[in-house]
Amino acid sequence: MLGNIHISLIFYIVVSITVIIIGALVLKRDVKKTSNIFFFLSAVSIGVWGIVFAAHVQKYSLVSSESFNVILPYFVGVNIPLMLLLFALTFTQLKLRVTKRTLILILTPYTILMWGSFIFSSKFLKTDLVSEFTIGLFYFFYIFYTVGYLLTSFLIILKHSRASAGVFKTVLHSIVW
Repeated sequence: MLGNIHISLIFYIVVSITVIIIGALVLKRDVKKTSNIFFFLSAVSIGVWGIVFAAHVQKYSLVSSESFNVILPYFVGVNIPLMLLLFALTFTQLKLRVTKRTLILILTPYTILMWGSFIFSSKFLKTDLVSEFTIGLFYFFYIFYTVGYLLTSFLIILKHSRASAGVFKTVLHSIVW
């Protein structure tokens, strides 16, 4: 421990900022390429979540509301699977080419989960200083959404890596493996 700051917290913050910087460097190479935009948004989502999660684990309150501090990592984390899926969908294309129906299907779970308070059903005082939260029905929806979108993203990139050739295949293999 360095004063009141844990070394692990500093590590999380450094790694998170590094991820955001890498995303910014990729975006800087070609700001008009849709996949670069979604890569940057993915990096920002991961970086911000890393900082919020580190603070949450280290019991640092980022806001005054205890309930919001418990929900905050989930609220911020809900962006990561969506951004990675949109990145995977645009990685081999210049534009996002999905039907309105598909876009609605992709955005509906995200929109529902943005109301993070549904993830936990109740809060009760365990002691005078510590509250305990019980998971709600939407917690399982959150897990299914996260795993489903991350797995779908990985499978899309894997599918493109098998079908591609040359330098592009090398880049995809370095991402996947």
